[in-house]
Parts: sequence; C-alpha cells; structure tokens
Amino acid sequence: MEKNFKRTLVTTALPYANGPVHIGHLAGVYVPADIYTRYLRLKGEDVIMIGGSDEHGVPITIKAKAEGVTPQDIVDRYHNIIKKSFEEFGISFDIYSRTTSKIHSEMASDFFRKLYDKGEFIEKTSMQYYDEEANQFLADRYITGTCPHCGNEHAYGDQCEACGTSLNATDLINPKSAITGNQPVLRETKHWYLPLDKLGQQLFYLVAGIILARQLSPEDYGKVGVLTIFIALSGILIDSGFSSALIRKKEATQADYSTVFYVNVAISCVLYGLLYAAAPYIAVFFKVPDLIYICRILFLVIPLNALSLIQQTLLLKHFKLSVSARVNLWSLGIASVVAIAMAYGGMGVWSLVAQTLGLSFFRAVFFWVFNDWRPRWIFRMASLREFFGYSSNLVVSGIINNVFNKIYPIIIGKFYGMTQTGYYTQADKYQDIASSLISNIFRSVAFPVFSKVQDDLQRLKRICRKNVRAIAFFIFPIMLLMVVVSYPLISIMLKEQWVPSVPYFRLLCFSGICSPFIILFFDLFNSLGYSRLNLQLEIGKKIYLFAGIALFYSSGILWLIGWWISYSVLSLVASIFFARRFLGYGFGEYVKDIFPYFILALASAILSCGVYLLLPSDLWRLCLVPVVYVVLYLGGAYMLKLEMLQEMLSMLKSRVKRGGEA
Repeated sequence: MEKNFKRTLVTTALPYANGPVHIGHLAGVYVPADIYTRYLRLKGEDVIMIGGSDEHGVPITIKAKAEGVTPQDIVDRYHNIIKKSFEEFGISFDIYSRTTSKIHSEMASDFFRKLYDKGEFIEKTSMQYYDEEANQFLADRYITGTCPHCGNEHAYGDQCEACGTSLNATDLINPKSAITGNQPVLRETKHWYLPLDKLGQQLFYLVAGIILARQLSPEDYGKVGVLTIFIALSGILIDSGFSSALIRKKEATQADYSTVFYVNVAISCVLYGLLYAAAPYIAVFFKVPDLIYICRILFLVIPLNALSLIQQTLLLKHFKLSVSARVNLWSLGIASVVAIAMAYGGMGVWSLVAQTLGLSFFRAVFFWVFNDWRPRWIFRMASLREFFGYSSNLVVSGIINNVFNKIYPIIIGKFYGMTQTGYYTQADKYQDIASSLISNIFRSVAFPVFSKVQDDLQRLKRICRKNVRAIAFFIFPIMLLMVVVSYPLISIMLKEQWVPSVPYFRLLCFSGICSPFIILFFDLFNSLGYSRLNLQLEIGKKIYLFAGIALFYSSGILWLIGWWISYSVLSLVASIFFARRFLGYGFGEYVKDIFPYFILALASAILSCGVYLLLPSDLWRLCLVPVVYVVLYLGGAYMLKLEMLQEMLSMLKSRVKRGGEA
C-alpha cells in the first residue's frame, strides 16, 4: 500500500546573540511562525518548528570589544536570555539551538567540504581593508566613514543608516577602523563564492530550449543562428576589454567608470547603426529576404547589453555574485516564458528574437535597479589610453576565437540554407551540454591545483594523469551513450521534425570527447607559465581549421563536421606533444591512462546496441538502453578494478560511514 507523507518544517530567522529580542522581532518573525505552526498542529499534521541563536558574526565581536569580554561570554549570556524570552512569551519551538553547537558546526562544515570537493566554488582573491594595529582584516561593520551619497560621517562599510544606501567599504570617504580609529590599508585576501545562478540558468535554458524546439521549425533556428556571430563580435568590440581592465585596477575612479560607460554606449550605437544599414546585404548574402527585419530587431540587444556593462562589472569586482545570479535567473525566466507564449501563439522565429531581446532588456533593467552606481557627466581620455593598452590583446584574441567558433553556422547558412543551419546549431548545442559540464567541473578543480604544485613536476605529472583518467571515466561513456540513443532522444525530446539533425549530433559527440582533455592541457600549460605557447597553438589550429573549411565547404555538411573532428583530434595530439616535452607525459602513457575506459565504454555501447535492436519502440529504447549501458559500464569497471571506480566507491563508503557515526 502506497504511503503519502505530509510533513512541514517551519524555520525562522536566527537572532544575533548580541542583545535581547524586542517586540519588533516577535511581531515580524516569531509570532507569525508560531501561529502557523500551532494551526498545523491543531489540524493534526506532522510539523516541527526549529530556530536558534546566531552566534557568529561582526555584531557579536563588536559587542564583546565594547564590553571588554570574550565573544563566547556574549553569546552565552544572550543566548540564554533570548531562549528564555521565547519560552516566557509562549513561542513553541520544538528545537531552539545555537550555531556554536556541535551538530551545526559539523553540518555547516560538511556542506562546505562537499561543495569544495566537487569544485562548485569560485575561488578568488580580492582587496580588503586591514587594520595594521589590530592585526586583522575588517568586516564591513568594522569600517566607518563618510557616505558618498548623503555626506553622513558615520556610515558603515555595508550601509549608510542615514540615507539607507547599500555601500561597499571601498565607497566610503575617509574610511576608519571601528576598532582602533586608524585608517585601514588594502590587502589581498582569499574568498570562496558559490555561483548560485549556474544550475538555475542551465535548467531554464535546457527546459525552455526543448519546449521552443518542439514548437518551432529548424528554419526558425537557422535564421537566428546565422546572426549570433554579429552579436558576439559586437559584444567584444563594445566592451573592448575595458571591463577586465576596470576589475584589474585596484582604485578605479568614478571618472574611469563613467568614461567607459559612455564609450560602451557610443560604440554600441555606432555598431547597431552599421548593422541596421547592413541588414539588406546580410539578407542577400544568405538569400533570406525576411532577415532584414529580423536583423534590425534582434540587433537591438547590442545597445541594451552596453547599458548594463558597468553595473555587471561593479558587481563582479565587489563579488556580489548573488545579485548577479538573481538578475540572470529572473531575466532568463521572464524572457523564456514570453518566448514560449509567443511560440504557442504561432509567432515562429520572432519567439526566438523575443527571447534574446527580452533577456538583454530585463538584464539591463534589473542591473540598474539593483545597483546604485549611476554615470556622471565625466569623460577622461587618459582613462581610455590607460585601459586600451591592457585590453587590446583581449579584444584581438576574443574576435579570433568567436569568429572561428561560430563560423560553421555562417558557412552552412550560406551554402546549405537555414533549415540545415537549424539542424546543426541544435545538434551542437545539446552535445555541448555534456562536454562543457565535464570540462567545467574538472577545470574548476584542476587549474588551482596545477598552479599550487607547478614547481614539483613529478607531482604535477601525477595529478595531470589522474585528471586524465577521471575525465576518461566520465566522458567516454556519456558521449558514446548519447550516440547510441541519439535517435530516440531527439525524436521524442524534440519531435520528428528534428530527426535529420541526428547524424550531425552523433559526429559532434565524437568531437566533444576531445574537448575536456584539450582544456585540461590548456590549463596545465598556463599554470606552468606557457600562455604564449597556448596562443601559438590556437593560431596554428585556427589556420588548420580555415584550410579545411576552404577545401570542404562545398563537399557537404558531414565533411565539414568531419574536419571539425580532425581539428579536435589534432588539438589534442598537439597538447600531448608539448606535455611530453614539459612533463615527460607522452602518447604512450596517455593511451595507457585512457585505454581501459575507452574500451569498456565502447564494449558497453556495442552490447547496448544489441539491446536497442531488440526493443519494440523508441520510448522503450530511450528508457531502458541507458540503464543497460550504465549497468554494463559500472559492472565492467568493478570487475576490472578500474582505479577511478575504486576511488569513487571508497569515497562513498567513507561518507556513508561518517553519516552513520553522526
């Protein structure tokens, strides 16, 4: 008999244990929560109400310093006062604990460690105020100064309580340490940031993409696909590397930001005007008359993106990633909902235009709403000259990479039509999801480790080989499985109209196998200080790619994709060649590291194909073949005692054991 459980967990904000609770706390948080909890209990529902005192943070240490006692003295005193106040007022907590308890510290530590080990954090260094007399870094509330907005001389490093403006400590005029009264200095410190938008954006993007693809035609996607290169190149030219230069500059002024803002907007307007005028020629080039109108509307994203570049830069510079995450997620969500509604209303290609335009529009609006910075009527030519020297190389490399990464839709659109372009862009998008995911996971972990051990070449080699085996363990089975189930995957997920993209998808999956390895070696060479080598390799590879396009552009799309696969393989071979020179890690050891995983993944794919042929329908194939494949692959890895599976099982056992002990 199936059991359905309805359990409710009620939690409340944690009061700081630096003072007693007052009527505002009770009325705003705890009484409403208690009323709701009591209501559920009266209904006979399974409910638990949990709260506790926050015993970590700047307000507590400030209170302790003011009273000349330890922070522990403060939290012990006020935790008991707060808990007793709740009891006397009749707030019916099932559990009222404190953040200094063992269970809280262990759980918080476990959360951090798990995310850190998975490479989910972005590790960055930044400049933070430091009190040399007190010998400590200063949190925002430990810094006071004059508010740049209202002139209040007692503003804090996070907020001015006179005008209510949110601040950064570096915004304050004449900053002072709240501990000693001295003027603090800026020192470098390390922080870990969790990119909250990553999963949400990927999920929105994937789901919305599937829904839209089921409603729209390949031709619709092709029309937008051939134009993305113009938007990408315009973005590079508008920014011109100035954002990176502003982030890099420790003490950028209001004049710097305002100057770059006006330059960004001016360049975007010029580019939009040029592309507006060029729209008829773009339409003639691709032999699609309605591209004129699509270009002129779609390219409005160029000035819209320029309007919010400085706001995005400031958020990134001050590591306000949560704000940026919310903006990106909300914008993508709203734009996707609008696009889906238009697609169901029969608007065709304009649904995709609306999605792209809506994303840029809402990002611009939200970035201005959630950022206090506004441009001033200041323009300094000296700022441009200063930033241009740093940014010019970034612009050139960005243009080269974008041209070659997006050249295939241009070639296919010109010689094979919009429908074939749509097939190609969708096939490339979905194979890239798996390849990029694996690349990003290993990149976030590998590069910091490479940098730390760069002077110990033997250890560096061992770490590199281990990463190669780990990538092989995941990339081979994932990509080969997608090849096996490609037909039912696309026909069911995207509908029958997308079936002609299956051959493109299968071939691109083989290219995607190489990508994580190439990126791993790219980061390896950068960690060793061979960034110039990476640049030279990129130039050589782009020449090779261009030669292939010139030879095979008229031979068919499959020939072009085949050349892209050879380009990927050549890139990997070149990377291994130099890895042998620098680390002694040559082709023999590389093949030895990946061979067991490749053979096992290939054998599992062949056996799964046999099962595939025996099943009666595509739905059964899509549901059962992946299960069979995973069982075959993991079972084979277990019998062969492959290193990576053994390590995963060991980690799993360790975590289960820790969980049991807790």
